[in-house]
Formats: sequence, C-alpha cells, structure tokens
Amino acid sequence: MSLRSEYGPKVQVFLDASATQVALAFLIVLSISLVFIDTLVLSPRWHSFFVSLSFGVDLLFCGEMILRWSFEKKENRDWRLVLDTLAVFPSILGVLGGLGFLGTLRPQALQRLRFIRLIRLLRLVRLGNVMARQCDSMAHYIGEGLRENLIIVISLVMIFFFGALGIRLVEPQVESFADALWYSLFTLMAGEPISLDPVTPEGRFVTILVMLGGFTLFALFTGVVSALVIQRLRTGFHVGSLERHRIQGHIILCGWNSLGKTLVRELLTKAQDVAVVLVAKREEPDLGEALPDRKRFFFYPEDYSVSDTLEKVRLLHARGAVVLADDAEERSDQDRDVRSILTALTLEKASGEGNIQTCVELLEKTPEKVEVLKMAGVEDIFEGRSYTARLLAHGAHASGLISFFDELFTSHRGCEFSRLSSAGYEGRSYLEVLKELKASEDMLLLALVSRKDPNAVLVNPSPDYRIAGEEDFVVIERRNADVEEFSRPFERKEMVPGEGHVVLCGWNRGVPLLLHELHCNRHTRRGTLTLVAEIDPREHLKECTNLVFLQGDWTLPGVLKKAGALEASTVVFLADESLPRNAQDRDARSILGALTLRRMAGKKRPTFIVELIREDARREQLLRDEGISEVVVREKYVGHLAAHFILTPGLAQLINELLTSNVRNEFRKVPVPQAFWNLPYGSLLLERKKSVGDLVLAVERREGEKGKIVVNPSEDFVLLPSDWLFVIAPAEEEDSDLLRQEFSGV
Repeated sequence: MSLRSEYGPKVQVFLDASATQVALAFLIVLSISLVFIDTLVLSPRWHSFFVSLSFGVDLLFCGEMILRWSFEKKENRDWRLVLDTLAVFPSILGVLGGLGFLGTLRPQALQRLRFIRLIRLLRLVRLGNVMARQCDSMAHYIGEGLRENLIIVISLVMIFFFGALGIRLVEPQVESFADALWYSLFTLMAGEPISLDPVTPEGRFVTILVMLGGFTLFALFTGVVSALVIQRLRTGFHVGSLERHRIQGHIILCGWNSLGKTLVRELLTKAQDVAVVLVAKREEPDLGEALPDRKRFFFYPEDYSVSDTLEKVRLLHARGAVVLADDAEERSDQDRDVRSILTALTLEKASGEGNIQTCVELLEKTPEKVEVLKMAGVEDIFEGRSYTARLLAHGAHASGLISFFDELFTSHRGCEFSRLSSAGYEGRSYLEVLKELKASEDMLLLALVSRKDPNAVLVNPSPDYRIAGEEDFVVIERRNADVEEFSRPFERKEMVPGEGHVVLCGWNRGVPLLLHELHCNRHTRRGTLTLVAEIDPREHLKECTNLVFLQGDWTLPGVLKKAGALEASTVVFLADESLPRNAQDRDARSILGALTLRRMAGKKRPTFIVELIREDARREQLLRDEGISEVVVREKYVGHLAAHFILTPGLAQLINELLTSNVRNEFRKVPVPQAFWNLPYGSLLLERKKSVGDLVLAVERREGEKGKIVVNPSEDFVLLPSDWLFVIAPAEEEDSDLLRQEFSGV
C-alpha cells in the first residue's frame, strides 16, 4: 500500500479541519504583519527576534505546501493550490536564506528579493476563503451574499497593502511607511498616481496594479455599500413612517404572491381609512396603478415570521393580518403552508390578547392544519383553489352567478358585503329587520354572526327568528348608486334539474372538489359529466361513478366534438395542470379551447365558463367580445375574497356555506313567479321569504342578446316576465337526506 493511499485521507481530514483552518488564518495574518514590521527600523535584539519568528512561520507554510502537494488528490489541484504555492515562494526563499544558502548573493540582488516578499500578500486570498468557509454557516444571520462581499473586501485590502509595501520597498523617494499607505489609498480611490510619480520599473508595476484595482474592485465595493445603505434607509424610512404617523387600525400583509396585487388594491379601495403594511423579505413589488392611494401603503423588507419584525410594524395597533403563501423562494406547497402556519402562530402569540383578526392562505387545506390554526385562534382559513372549484360548480347550473359574485367582491362596483351591529334590533324578527333595512338603508340582510365566535354564522335565518342582540349583521349594501349594472351575454336555455350535461376540459387539483360539488347539487347530480384531459386522472376520482372520461387535447375541434361539447348545457375550460406549463401557457390554452368551441357552436350556445390564473384585462375582454362573460380569474377572485374576509369577520363562513352544496342553504336561479310579473322587487322579497324561505339577492334582466345582473335592486324595481332571480334557498329535505347518506364521510 502506498504512502498516499494509507495516510492521504487522514492528512486531508487534518488539513480541512476547522482548527487547522483557523490556525492557518492566524499564521497568514502574522506573516503579513511581519512584512510590515520588516520595513521599520528596529534594535538588533528585536530585529533578530522577528527574523527568527518569520523563519518559523516560513517553515510551517513550507510544511503545509509539502503536505498538500503530496497528499492532495489530483482532481483537487486547481488554481487555488497554484496561487497558494506562489504565495509561499517568499517563505521558501526565507528558509533558504535562514539556512545560509543565499549568503553568496550580492546586495543588489538581495534588495530585489525584498520586493518578492510582496507576493506573500496573495495569502490574503486564502485568508478570505478560510473566513468565508467558516462563516457560511452563519450567512443567514449575518446577511446575504457573505462570500462575495468578503472576497471583495479581502481583495481590496490585499491591493491596498500590496501598493503601500511595494512603493515603500522600491521607491527611494518614499521616506516613510505612512506616506506609502496614503499613496496607495489615494491611487486606489482616484484611479491614477497621486502625490508622486514612480521612477523605478517595479514602482510603476505596483502603481498599475493599484489603479486596476481602483477601476474594478473599488467600484464594486462602492456599489455594494450603496445598495446596503439604500436598503437600510428604505427599511428605516418605512418603519419611521409607521412610527411618525402613529398608524393604527392597519392591515399587515405577511408574504407575497400573485394574489397580493389584487388584495392590496381591494383593501385600499374598500376601506378608505385603512393602511396596508407589506412585510416580505424580497424586493418591493411594482404595484403601479394598483395603488389607489400610495400614502396608505408601506413596505418593510424583513422576515415576517420573526416576532421582532412584527413589533416594528406595530402589530399591537393593527386591525388584522393576512398571511399569504409566500413565493419569494422555491419551496414545496407543504413547506409554504408550514411557514404560513408558523407565521400565524407567531402573530397570535405576539398580539397578546388575540384581538387581531387573522386570515391565513393554505395551498393544501387539510383537517390537521385547520385544527392547529383554530387552536391558535386564527379566524379565517382559505384555500383559493377550493373556492374557485365551488364557484365553477355553481356557475355550471346557474349561469350569471359568476358575474354576480364578481360585482359583490369588487369594491369599485355598486354593491358589496358589510358587517353591521344589531344594536337597536333586539327582540325583533328577522323578517321585520329585513324589511326595515331594505326600506331605510337599501340593504339586504344575509346572515347573523356571533360576536363571541366568528365561526358561528347563521345564513338566511327563518322569517320568525328573533334577534338576540349578541350577533352582528352581514349585509349587501349599495356603496355607489351611479355604477351601471354589469352587462353580459346570456344563455338561451337554463339547465333543467337532472337533464344537464357538463363537460370539463382540463385537469387540476381542484377537479375532485368540483366534481364532488356537481354530484351534490340537485341540478347536476343526475346529469352526465364528461372530463377531457391529456392524462388519465381517474385513479383520483374513484367515487365518481357517473363520470365519462375522454383522453385527448381539448383545444382540438375533433376532441371537443367527440366529448359532446356542442350538445352540452355547460362547458368548463379549466386552468389545466395535467402537464408542466407556466401560468401564461395554461391561460392561453383555456382561451384557445373556449374560442374554438365558440366558433364551432355557431347559433348553439351552451354556457361557457373559463378559468384563468393570471389577471389580464385584455384577455378577459377578448373572451367577452366573443360572447363569453363567465370568466373566473383565480388570482383576482381569491384576492378579492381575502380582502373581504379580513375586513368583514364571519364572511368566510358565509361564503363557505353558500358555495358548498350541503344540508342548509344553496344558490339557485329561478324564473320570476307569474304572480309577481310587473310588480316591484320589494313585494317579491318579503313574500318570497315569508312563503318559501328564499332570499332574493339579484335579478338577471335579458334584453335581446345581452343581459345584466342587478344586485340588491331597489324596492321599486319592476320585475318583468323574462327576468330570472338569484336566490339563497334552504336545501330541500329530499336533497338533505340523500346527501347525508351519500356523502356523510366527505
């Protein structure tokens, strides 16, 4: 067995050990210090001591190089080893001189050899690598880019001292080491010789190297310092602004993703007196025209999961906090959810008494995660994909419902959700309060929310329910009377329960929930469901017995025709995730499929529903120009939801119930009863509630090829025979029993 194979691994472990690296760093600093000391005039005693010390250090460096060249693997012998060997060359000369081998050289030659000692400064590069290696584990706490910044600083120090020592050793006109230091510093900063012109070839060479360092590394150094100062000033500016304005009742937004832009815009629009503070360790997002009031938006670029950061943004004075699934770094959905849960726990603990309203976004909402958040006191938990799937399912049987929600969740439209106190209405029946609020305030009373438990929500109470005084009202109110109703193309035929054929084009993780909702709803439960996708996902859909699957590219006319899309009552184009694509490509495929079918259908007009991921006004308008108005933009829709959830506590439970086909209430679309043709909406509202328990929320009016959704119509709004009603209706007893039997475990 060779000496290298036997002792090589042990020697390598010794050389790479932390203790060895630290000792080596100390020797490098000592060696460079001895170079400076050599330029000083000392007594013979001290001169002899430093010469002996330098000889000992040189011996250690030579020993290290012998070990590295003897036992280092060939594949590891790179330019760093060559550079280190060159830096040790003066040590080799020092050892030879100490042993008397250079005694025959002339004085001029020895003077030249003094200049070679400057090569020892190359050991600073090795020192930088050693320090960076030891500090990399602390980079998270010290700052980003530690290794790069450290290398720049070490290189500048090396060039600075190289210039000072070189000029002092080779230029006779430099009389002191202090003058050499000033010369090197000024030349490095100015990029040209300052205070003297070198006359020796060695001095000119040193000056050129210092000038090149000033042109390159010093410019990098000033850029790093400038960026650091700007970042710190920006952080201090925003935190100082929060303290200076004594902001209270603000919303803290923890994390950032594609929902953030819509969320911030909606918060600033809906609540005119609320400021929004974004906390995220990233570059400040470019919101552009999304900010209706820049003065009420603050950005703090720090880690939002740390309690100290939350204190700096005045958590104790905040009204609420929204935790988004942050996408600043590449993480799995599970890891992003874990980080969101950790942040929520920190928020609840740091807020003291738990007076802050907290809303958390989860990418995968599981019972275990919900239980942890509920135990911590989190009020609202939402999964954007599930809300989108439920909305698509309801839109499949009630065309126009998507436009209805679009108005309610967009603050610059006419109507929106609000929460009011029930003070003054104690002991009165729900029907009496409904009538009075409609007549005096033009509000629709949807639900009652307990003040003690925001999760206790009673949607569409019975007419004789008595107000106890311990709950608040959730209402639909009209904020802007001048806003016109939302116009949309309407479908020629409404779905008849049990006769509908729904075609789903595409696959994503929301499809199982979408199919579950379609199967639970009485309008679509007994109809035909067809799924068209590029991959076969039926292993995830074992419970769907009435599902017909067709594999193929649903953007092609032949595949759409084979799936029966031309004869279907509703066709849903999903944001497809069956194959790896970016969000823009998925949206493009959804639009292409919808436009292809639209041209194939001609005068036949099934209900078109298109799901998009990214908000793009031009693409939405393209679909509307083709007569497709039922467009669900995921990031916009979920962003609106999050804004309303944090500003209207209890609304999340209300929306959950309305969009879930369950045993209590559900959305329906029904024609105007003949008894109320040409009568005012006010009379229909009260009579419908008294007789069948339905709450009429909106009216769809059809005019030729167009229609408009009138949410919360005025009392004197006259109903026409061609109008349709959007109502919240108690689930029928037959449906309730069936759902309990079939989906008791879902």
